[in-house]
Amino acid sequence: QVRTELGHILLAWSSFKYHEFHNMLPPHEHAAKVVQEIRKYSNRRIVYRQKPNQPRHDVPGTISSKEGSTLQEDLKGAHVLVTIASSACLEALLQGVPSIVLGDALCEPISSISVDRIEYPYLAMLSQRMSLLNDLAYCQYHINEYENGLAWYHVKPLIQAQLEGRVA
Repeated sequence: QVRTELGHILLAWSSFKYHEFHNMLPPHEHAAKVVQEIRKYSNRRIVYRQKPNQPRHDVPGTISSKEGSTLQEDLKGAHVLVTIASSACLEALLQGVPSIVLGDALCEPISSISVDRIEYPYLAMLSQRMSLLNDLAYCQYHINEYENGLAWYHVKPLIQAQLEGRVA
């Protein structure tokens, strides 16, 4: 049963280089095939966001993300983010937007992995999201950057914002 609801589907697609390396169709052609599959399950508006440094292409059945818009802007009001291998799924996770990961993106372990879940995507529990973020944080800084204060310089404002109830 196809549903029509509020909240758009955001396609955050990978680069030409990624698609070429993995012997895939060019991003816009691959996205068009995924849109056809999505339409079997949803009539929601689909916004196509390609890598900002890539030549712009239209994808049938989608609305292109506004040129110059940020990922955070494109995620506002989104029902779900669909990606192959973009780190956009991490930003979606931070904004509480579930992801469907069709490849090897960071959030694949805590996301849906098929567009047949487009209307009911998995949103990981807070403990799962925190675990993934902790795993990523372990690799963020080198020991010298903790010793010389660089890590603290970047992390301190984020912690302060959380403690004060502000969004960083």
